[in-house]
Amino acid sequence: MKKIFWFLPLISVFVACGGNQETPVNADSETPSIDSTAYYDSLFAERKMQIDTFFSAKQKRGEFNGNVLFAENGHLIHKGSYGFTTPDTTSEPLNLSQRFQLASVSKPFTATAVLLLYDRGQLKLEDTLGTFFPGFPFPGITVKMLLCHRGGLGNYNYFTDEFWSDKHQPIPNDTVLAILMREKPKTYYKPNEQFDYSNTGYFLLGSIVEKVSGKSFSDFMHDEIFEPLGMKNTCIYDPCRGKKVENGLQGYDWKGRLIEDHYQNGVVGDKGMYSTVEDLFLFDQAIYAGKILKPETWKMAFTGQNPEREEEGKDNYGLGWRIKTSFAGYQVIYHTGWWKGFRSYFIRNTTKKQSIFITDNIKRNRFLSIEELLDLADGGTFGSAALSDSLQVEGGKGK
Repeated sequence: MKKIFWFLPLISVFVACGGNQETPVNADSETPSIDSTAYYDSLFAERKMQIDTFFSAKQKRGEFNGNVLFAENGHLIHKGSYGFTTPDTTSEPLNLSQRFQLASVSKPFTATAVLLLYDRGQLKLEDTLGTFFPGFPFPGITVKMLLCHRGGLGNYNYFTDEFWSDKHQPIPNDTVLAILMREKPKTYYKPNEQFDYSNTGYFLLGSIVEKVSGKSFSDFMHDEIFEPLGMKNTCIYDPCRGKKVENGLQGYDWKGRLIEDHYQNGVVGDKGMYSTVEDLFLFDQAIYAGKILKPETWKMAFTGQNPEREEEGKDNYGLGWRIKTSFAGYQVIYHTGWWKGFRSYFIRNTTKKQSIFITDNIKRNRFLSIEELLDLADGGTFGSAALSDSLQVEGGKGK
């Protein structure tokens, strides 16, 4: 089975305007190298082959087009590129330096920015939105409620369609906030009544970062998170400020049609981040090293805040992260994202210190199963269908 794994010179694409808790290790510890030693190459050889077979098969069937990276204890198991920059197989093969839109995988990063300001004493989690936006018409909603999706606000993805007339121009956070305050769209729930996944809450968190820091959201993320961690291929797409995404890919629908830039791409905080699987690995390892946030703040971020979800057997949500209720007795912290053809996965089995990062820019497939991916990272230990699924290609030979 042929695997597509190329490294090409960088290209530039301008995206046009329009319970258990993880304890990070000592903050002074070194970030592990992404390069495997000969020992780890040997140790992970079988899993590397299984992962490669799995994604090669999916790419061949037209079910996957993207980049992957699997690691354990800071050491690389496998990384690779599968597919092409566009649905046209005569286009350039993907490489690991190309930036994908992370969609809602941006949310853990937004939460980290807010919690960094909290650690510095520049805001409190109990602060209500009126603290930052005088006259905010929905009382009682706190920063913490936004972080764990308990604010109850209506979805800006819907109400901006009614109140933003020029869909060819990107709409910025400030304008969405102005619409929210002026039009007072109907809320879904009372504050803290229940979990309700909210893009509105996270765009507001992005705006709070701007209000408190005095910087644009994109500049704050670059200065305080991306640059200090060496995430050189990561940025916030900010079309309202004329920012380009160097080496950025575009998204395609299930029929392989280009999805044009959308006016809501001007909104940041809930989405808008472009990155690579290698940069996501750097962020993951920084968490283990206790960087950016205080250890007790990371613990809080990874603690479920929605007990009713666990009672219902659903995955919980902490402060910016999803938490699997049960997976073979392990703690799994993760987030997924989808937006305009892009899909992304940031998965951490913190008990075994296994990490999975996946980016995809063609919406031709169902979502990858988190459980299958965890199983794949562990070599099929948990007995899911992930490996058998890939081995059925090429008459069951798994080539």
